[in-house]
Amino acid sequence: MDAVGSILGVDIQYFAHLNWGSLASIVDILGGITVTLDEDISDYYYTKAVYKAGVPYEINGAEAVGLARARHGTSGGDFSRGASQQKIIVGIKDKILEKKLSLTDILGLINTLGDNLRTNFSVSELKTIAHMPEILDFDVMRQISLYPDYMTTGELNGISYVLPRAGVGNYTTIKAYVAKQLSSDPRDYEEPTIAIYNASDTAGLAANEKTKLESKGYTINLVDNAPEGEYKEGTTIYSINPTKAGTKHMLEEDYSITTLTKDDLPTTIAPNYDFIIILNN
Repeated sequence: MDAVGSILGVDIQYFAHLNWGSLASIVDILGGITVTLDEDISDYYYTKAVYKAGVPYEINGAEAVGLARARHGTSGGDFSRGASQQKIIVGIKDKILEKKLSLTDILGLINTLGDNLRTNFSVSELKTIAHMPEILDFDVMRQISLYPDYMTTGELNGISYVLPRAGVGNYTTIKAYVAKQLSSDPRDYEEPTIAIYNASDTAGLAANEKTKLESKGYTINLVDNAPEGEYKEGTTIYSINPTKAGTKHMLEEDYSITTLTKDDLPTTIAPNYDFIIILNN
């Protein structure tokens, strides 16, 4: 916990340590899990893990262990293995939610695992975990990847390691990136680009709007007069990039309007920004 926390700049409060035997037991107790991988795996010789990308597979405990260990016959080696392990964790989570396990079920599962599981969760905290499906929206959970932008591979004294791109032992850029990704403000990790166009006869309208939005924490990338054309009355916001959902929600709340899509954007305006605001008061 201390080592990972010092690398990521995160206070890690809880842990669960599972060995291979516990992984197989969990998957089998749950009646198997479903995994869908992002790449082909053809590890015929070592783990017998052979899967096609994009295909849902029902796997049992032994197969889950094989997949979790497979790094041969993959495009990314150890990184592919890490991605597969994440898929397995998601599969376990989905099956637990599907079965709607109670606290009694969870405690029974922990007792079955015995010494194969070590954790610092208390019983009272497990009660909270049992109610997590009622509290959290798992569909909006994000995975934060450090590879390949912040981590790479290299050799130290003839041994292969995963290393920070900033240099051996230099985790500064990693900490800054993780802090941004864990921000409660979606603008920090989505980094949206925003353009404001003035389609009215009122000079300075877009510049004034830029000042207002910047005072609320937005970054404005372009202020300009709209080309000649037909525009909707009032303020219209066009959401061009669907991956910026958090910023889209904030803009809709700030303006009390529903954003339109790229397909609705007037042909006189190029869709070169994540959000385009057109003012026609």
